[in-house]
Amino acid sequence: MQLNIITLIRKVIDIGFATVIVGKKLWLVLEILEDTQIVVAVLQMNCLEKESKSIYQAKLDYILLKENNINTTGFKYDIEIAAYIINPTENKYNIEKLAIDYLKLDIDEYNKTEEKQINLFDTQEQNETDKSAEKACIYAYVINKVYLETMKKLQETNQLDLFNNIEMPLVEVLADMQYNGIYADKNELIEFGKTLKEEIEKLTKDIRQRAFDRKDPKTPEQVGASWYNDDLTYEGVAKTLFIILPTPGCAWALGDSGGCTMCSYVSDCTLEPIDTETILRIFNEHLSRHPIAEEDKISVKLFASGSFLNPYELPKDARDEILKSLMDLGNVTEIIVESRPEYVKEEVIDEIFGIIGDTLFEVSIGLETSNDYTRLKKINKGFTRDDFENAVKLMQNLKENKGYNLKSKAYIFVKPILVSESQAIAEAIETARYCDSINVDRLSFCPATIHGGTVIERFWRQGAYQPPWIWSCIEIINTVRDELDIPALMDTSGFGSRRGPYNCKKCSKDLKHMIIANNLTQSKIEYECECKNEWLAQINNSDMNSSTVEIKHIPLY
Repeated sequence: MQLNIITLIRKVIDIGFATVIVGKKLWLVLEILEDTQIVVAVLQMNCLEKESKSIYQAKLDYILLKENNINTTGFKYDIEIAAYIINPTENKYNIEKLAIDYLKLDIDEYNKTEEKQINLFDTQEQNETDKSAEKACIYAYVINKVYLETMKKLQETNQLDLFNNIEMPLVEVLADMQYNGIYADKNELIEFGKTLKEEIEKLTKDIRQRAFDRKDPKTPEQVGASWYNDDLTYEGVAKTLFIILPTPGCAWALGDSGGCTMCSYVSDCTLEPIDTETILRIFNEHLSRHPIAEEDKISVKLFASGSFLNPYELPKDARDEILKSLMDLGNVTEIIVESRPEYVKEEVIDEIFGIIGDTLFEVSIGLETSNDYTRLKKINKGFTRDDFENAVKLMQNLKENKGYNLKSKAYIFVKPILVSESQAIAEAIETARYCDSINVDRLSFCPATIHGGTVIERFWRQGAYQPPWIWSCIEIINTVRDELDIPALMDTSGFGSRRGPYNCKKCSKDLKHMIIANNLTQSKIEYECECKNEWLAQINNSDMNSSTVEIKHIPLY
């Protein structure tokens, strides 16, 4: 029997099927019910096991079907892969975008309108299942049409051999790799994890100690520094004074831990306690160097190469006198400092606001990542996500209950060691989402730069690590500015250098200046360069040896 449109819904295990039969073609759409992600397969014939098929995201469908004991062969045409070959510079290849690019069809608009653009369905009142079936059938229709259009393009550009002989055969290979995983002994993996953590900790300490041994401690005068320029404040773009205070250095780095794997703060410190008189003298010298009295409002950022709130690094009497001096200026509206979460205490915040009154005070914390495993074992940060969250909640409670003009900021580190390029992007974006969910006030992304005397430098020198692409940084900041309302900055230190984030000679410098400018406007960055294709290829293949599927199909012992 031949029907123009038939929509059928049936459950097979946990998969919902919607089929559309037009003539001799069967379009099959798989909807993953747990997370409502639509996965589309367009079948050339009405036989799942035997005939060739055109499909979208074939690797995911292959794994999904196999996990549910449905064997399939003949994934001959993946339109996502075809679209990538035709135009590898695009950021996305989802169904909605492909429909617009190749068919001039806005699926979202179609779903919103009562008089639909294509008369595929004559429906009466629909339940959720019917609506799901209808959506699935629309996607199937789109996929079939896009298949025809992309096939023409591949033929026109002489890329059909590449598609048929290299890209598509690789799909099932990669899918099988991901599905099967690897043989693993759970206990051995646990022990190896412990050993790896111990080795990283030992390496961190050794490298740090060697750095101490071969350098002379800096004098307080050498440590102190300042600059004055426009920056994004809570009231918009305004003049901001940056001052690096002379301190012995981060207590975490100076202790038995060896510090964080990417941080060289201690290289710019005295390594010995500094008396209050010396700190204040250097602070006032730098304060007098800049025309801050000319502005009605200024912001001040105080860096201590560690924690401003730790009295060992910055004595309490020095801290208080610095804050009093800033208040005496009469035009300081914001004060920004840095601290580890363990030094964010109610009594300390009380003391500070007893001096600064209703002036805005922001505490910036190096969360680095919302992933505890990465932060503890790859960065060696020494505190958990709960520690960070407790510090943020304390500041929020003090703001609400005591009326303090108190803000929080999270530093997010882009690409720690032992993290792939694609994982680094995903983890940075997920960290931003997490910070937004707990109402952190601002974000600052810090892409990796290779500093001397660090674990990350050791990896880099041995060819086991590269800083992130600038393209990765742009992908992160554009995504965050698309999805979230939270203000987000992207640090450009080291951009375009041998030891920092880098694209190519043509675009690295341009993009650095664009990012700096867009930090002030909070707008997205639009730019194209030939090197973007190389970055995309690396992203698409960076995790090909990693399995994201739980190892459940093979014995662990």
